Amino acid sequence: MSSNTIINNFENINAFDFNLLFVFETIFIYSSVSIAADKLDSSPSSVSQSLNKLRAYFSDPLFVRKGQGLVPTTVAILLHERIGDDLGGLVNSLVNFTESDTRNKFIVYCSPYTAQRILPDICSVIHQNNLPYELVHISADASLDASEDVLTYRKADVIFDTKPQYGNATVTMEYMRENVLAVCEKSHPRLNDKLTTEDLGRESFTFLNINTQGLKRFQDMIEEVKSNRHKFFTSSSVEVNAAVTEVTECVSFVTETFFAKFGECYNLKALECSFELPPMIFYMTYNKSAMQNSNFSQFIEVIKKIKNLGS
Repeated sequence: MSSNTIINNFENINAFDFNLLFVFETIFIYSSVSIAADKLDSSPSSVSQSLNKLRAYFSDPLFVRKGQGLVPTTVAILLHERIGDDLGGLVNSLVNFTESDTRNKFIVYCSPYTAQRILPDICSVIHQNNLPYELVHISADASLDASEDVLTYRKADVIFDTKPQYGNATVTMEYMRENVLAVCEKSHPRLNDKLTTEDLGRESFTFLNINTQGLKRFQDMIEEVKSNRHKFFTSSSVEVNAAVTEVTECVSFVTETFFAKFGECYNLKALECSFELPPMIFYMTYNKSAMQNSNFSQFIEVIKKIKNLGS
């Protein structure tokens, strides 16, 4: 975009307060005026006034109340999609411009299972080579924010998720694939060594409740094979689901790696499926602007080398 175009656009909207966009995005993320006010170190009345200005500007309510929270309208969703990446990129650029180049504490956001699979190898290399990094893991579960918002608003430096986060401000790469197995307790009274489409309609299942599109896509593909499976137990932890499977007649879906490491611990056996199970694909995502930090760029190179060794 040329300088003249930028100036012309500024002149067209010179009456618009761009601070309102940060208010809008914070309300969109937290679905609450009071929480947004707390995050912005402001008062609920001030945030409400800003929201009213936005409603007047866009001629739309933007958010409607549902239960204890706010639900975005289609206009608000479209606005979020249009400005989210660019606004996040602007924030990241400003933060990284003023941030010390020697920052070495990095936050990794992923589910407990993904952390268990990936972080030990990373920590081992860091420890063995005496690298100057401090890692913090934030656990992703069903109650936390969408991963793209976690990255955009710098709640984490690196995300491992089953959903790729493609955008102008981010770098996303496939990190690993894992095959999936159906498992049950070893002495299950009806299932010997196979799981058929008919069994999908007869047996009870545990479900993994994690806010990621990759997992939902896997669950939807199973539903295409047999819809309306009996959902007996739901958890955000694969370990909890395995423990429940051990003492019930439920069936769970776990990765081959999990089964190899914990199958005996939970007294589980693998079942051969008469239908195809898609693999789980895990992606690594980080902000492009964070690569201005030399420590972070070296940290990413360490992660990539570990990925290549495991490929």
